[in-house]
Amino acid sequence: MVERLNRKPVYTIKEVLTGYQLNPRHIMVLGGPAAYFAEHMEQISEFTVRTVPQWSAANAIGAALSRTTCEITLFADTQKGMAIAPGEGFSQSIKSDFTKQDALDLGYNLLRQKAIQNGATPEDMDLDILENLEFNMVRGFRLTGKHIRVKLQVKPGLIRNYRTITDKIAAMEPHP
Repeated sequence: MVERLNRKPVYTIKEVLTGYQLNPRHIMVLGGPAAYFAEHMEQISEFTVRTVPQWSAANAIGAALSRTTCEITLFADTQKGMAIAPGEGFSQSIKSDFTKQDALDLGYNLLRQKAIQNGATPEDMDLDILENLEFNMVRGFRLTGKHIRVKLQVKPGLIRNYRTITDKIAAMEPHP
């Protein structure tokens, strides 16, 4: 199994230069059937195989500790005087002096609203710019407007108080 993984292509220059090879010492499994797989995997491999603590609920714990994520894409055309976020059913008139910063501000507001509607809390919103583009539109050798595109996301990650929650989980007695 490890040999097959080490034969796959590498994706970074550092891996190529250092000759990186996967060399695990043990394997950890999680999820509902983890205890059953751990014993079988240890028999068919040369590795020590263990279950992750709280293995029966690890996926649920991970989902519960994950930040609500979402994204929006906003397009603005200053020549047509429109800003739209098609995935959100949003459109708004804009002035010809609408800027990339205006697009970011509008996009952040839309993203915050969407994230809250999807269950996010304001303190767990780590907003991130994925795309921030602006192109001049020229007609007849003169600038007629700008096309602006911004794509924003609530960055994937853990909620802020995850340590408190994981400490409580670790203190719990394991389920049979």
